Amino acid sequence: MTKRIWVVDYTGRLGNRLRLLTHLAAAALEYGLTISNPAFWKYRHEFEAWKRNGLNFFPGHSEVPVPARLERVLRGGACRLADWAGMVPGLPSKVGWLRCRDEEQVDLASPGFREKLAQGPQNLFLWGYNFHGARLVQKHRQELLRLFRARNAVHPAGGLRIGLHARRGDYRGWSGGRFFFEWDRYLGWVRQAREVWAQRSPRIVIFSDEKVPEEILREPGVESAQGSPGQDLFLMASCDVILGPPSSFSDWAAWYGGVGRLRIERAEQVLKAENVVKVEVP
Repeated sequence: MTKRIWVVDYTGRLGNRLRLLTHLAAAALEYGLTISNPAFWKYRHEFEAWKRNGLNFFPGHSEVPVPARLERVLRGGACRLADWAGMVPGLPSKVGWLRCRDEEQVDLASPGFREKLAQGPQNLFLWGYNFHGARLVQKHRQELLRLFRARNAVHPAGGLRIGLHARRGDYRGWSGGRFFFEWDRYLGWVRQAREVWAQRSPRIVIFSDEKVPEEILREPGVESAQGSPGQDLFLMASCDVILGPPSSFSDWAAWYGGVGRLRIERAEQVLKAENVVKVEVP
């Protein structure tokens, strides 16, 4: 009988949840698993293959609508079922629990994980973020690109497009504010980007969780993305180069679009074209 993995942890926002689902989908393709990710319900409407998938099954789908309140009840029930598994006779053979702490990483391609799948129960509940299977994602890239295609295609205008991710809101506190940069720094990077790629007359699209200051938008060739999180994600993926602090959102967009990524990790960083890299795995 096919084994099923249930994702019952709410991990960050779209970028984090999408990264986790991408790696789990690669494992499902590799091992013949099925997965259900109720935690992805909030964003599923942005993706063609997931928009009617009420319980976020893969492979397969469920067109049963799942309101947010019912989804939380289902998730809570799944968590309790996993916690009670050891106290109910016969249930441990059907239900298991796998936690991954923030400081840990579980390699989905490792012999240890494969052994746990082979010897484990029918249903495995996953809690945590760092479930990672780089080799599997690379192997199944084409299937994953089809699985996560946008609900509405993005067709930007021609010419060099640079996406600048000004991640600010939650970065004030995350990692001690290490990657939180003031707007004047982003203004400086806009001007640097125009100089670095001057020969190609770039247009710069700024993606941010805050309102972009008018001072920046008055710079030549600069505009602000105005879509939903999913729309902005695929617009970013259509850019030729993606700049910004470390972020699963930006990394996933660069991986999906097969475009260059330049991570900004300190306020005094100077942009250099030679520092643009390809993201092999989000």
